[in-house]
Amino acid sequence: MTATNAIVGESTNSTVVRAYAHSVPGKPYPPYRTGTTAEGVTLAWYPLTDTGGVPLTGYKLYATLVSTGVVSVVYDGTGAPEILT
Repeated sequence: MTATNAIVGESTNSTVVRAYAHSVPGKPYPPYRTGTTAEGVTLAWYPLTDTGGVPLTGYKLYATLVSTGVVSVVYDGTGAPEILT
C-alpha cells in the first residue's frame, strides 16, 4: 500500500501485513439425554467441530421450568449444575 498527496506525491510501499479470514463458527448440535433416574436427567453433547478459528471457551446449558415457563442457565461450565425445582 502507498499513500499519495498532491504536494509530495506517492510514498514508498508499506510493510507487508498478512490477514486471514476466519470462517463463521458452525452450529452446535443440541444436547441429548444419556440417562434418566429418580434424581434427574443426564445430558451430553458433541463438541463444536468448527469454531471459526476462535478457541471455544465453554458451554452454557439453559432449561425451561415447565410449571412457570422461566428459562434459567443451569450450567455455565463451572461448578455443579443448578437444580431446578
